[in-house]
Amino acid sequence: SSTLVVKSSSSSGFFMITFSEKPELLEDFTTSVEDIQGKLVYTVPKGRTALLDAIYLGVNKMRQARHQKKALLIISDGGDNHSRYTENEIKDQVKEADVQIYAIGIFDSYARTPEEQLGPSLLNEITEVTGGRTFTISNPNELADVATKIGIELRNQYVLGYRPKNPAHDGKWRKIKVKQQPGEVVSPQPGNQQPANVQTPPAAPPPNQPGDSVRVQQAPRAPTREQNGTFTFESNVQEVILHATVVDEHQRLVNNLDRTAFTVYEDGRPQRLTSF
Repeated sequence: SSTLVVKSSSSSGFFMITFSEKPELLEDFTTSVEDIQGKLVYTVPKGRTALLDAIYLGVNKMRQARHQKKALLIISDGGDNHSRYTENEIKDQVKEADVQIYAIGIFDSYARTPEEQLGPSLLNEITEVTGGRTFTISNPNELADVATKIGIELRNQYVLGYRPKNPAHDGKWRKIKVKQQPGEVVSPQPGNQQPANVQTPPAAPPPNQPGDSVRVQQAPRAPTREQNGTFTFESNVQEVILHATVVDEHQRLVNNLDRTAFTVYEDGRPQRLTSF
């Protein structure tokens, strides 16, 4: 959505992929809002829908991104009917990608095909595993408002960092929970009726730059979602970075909290925040 591009930082980079029979990179990385808007004007839905192939291409393209924080926006009815890649293959890919995925689902209440009927759940499952979420609309005129919400949410995430107390680099998986004070341990999954709902994208290492923590070995594997809403990650870093979004029971952003409002647990053990 061009609205999301306009609301983003002028230094941000964007690319655009369209998909019907197959995905196509319509605009490579650019900082020009006008370039994206010009391509959007002439984009018309047609043919079959290779949604999963488009996600695969988009996540791969993100490897060329210059910024540490990366987000992918999908606009679709979610009804895939022409992809080579399977849903499970794409889920495995996005778990490893360190890319937060959001989706705007344009769903017809009178979905005619099985693919269209499964569209909402497909988008939900793919976005949630990355710490993003899916917004549902029934009228394309709502696109601009939803894109604005996503842009604001991305700019108002809390950045939490901690150095694991367990120094072992044994390749074993560790569980992360984020607790917002006061309240119970909450799920990263949106929609919980809690005093505040903390959504945490996958843990990721900071860049290797002066003043930042550096990677000890390789980047951590992206987390997998467990039934209780926690994430797991493979630790090979000196500092683990989490991006967290906090919303109230009305899904309004809460952006005035300080570091004392958060506690991070790794394998059940509280960790001391080293950056906020």
